[in-house]
Amino acid sequence: MADVQDGCQLMDFKDIITEATDPCNKMFGDVLFGELGFSKDKEQDTEAEKEILNKVLSFIRGEFVSKKKDAALIKAFEALAKCRNKYPRILKPETRTLYRGVALDKSELKNIKITKIKNLRTIGNFVYKAKSKIQSWTATERIATDFAFDVNIYDRIPVIMEYKFSEKEILFNTDFLNFIATTVFLDTEDEIIRISDKPINVKINFDTADYKDYKQYFK
Repeated sequence: MADVQDGCQLMDFKDIITEATDPCNKMFGDVLFGELGFSKDKEQDTEAEKEILNKVLSFIRGEFVSKKKDAALIKAFEALAKCRNKYPRILKPETRTLYRGVALDKSELKNIKITKIKNLRTIGNFVYKAKSKIQSWTATERIATDFAFDVNIYDRIPVIMEYKFSEKEILFNTDFLNFIATTVFLDTEDEIIRISDKPINVKINFDTADYKDYKQYFK
């Protein structure tokens, strides 16, 4: 709230303190990506905000491939992660379970601990070691399944990983990234970003037919 004195508008003392002590407000203002159109409230983006949004868009398009660009992307995402509590509608996921579809090489199968064979699916535990600090996951198992088969799977096994994540390593609400995807003419993927390359314990499932065909490679 502001007061008016002698015809001049004076900023509330609380607002002055907030701007001085809140690095998120200083970098992004009151509305994150206020020019994008996702939030009903509008606000002009800061220069830093525009640069970070461009990096987010580039990642969604799949343009980050070099180590130099990855470093810039990580820095941008880490800046956003520090502000997830200030802008939860954009930066906090609405689920606690993530899925990721990959195709494992035969040499990796020995690391799967089978826990159950249920009809057409084999279920187990696996330690996943990401190759990059930034990974794309999804809140929808069906989409992860599509990705598992959307690669050259010759002599590899498509698997779906399920992970109960820690909030500190996760970024973005699926509604926001779906909105972003539509702005760059991509299909929505219920995407969520993980910012960590630390090994994690995941639940894994795959076709029982693959388990039978490659059984000799499992422990």
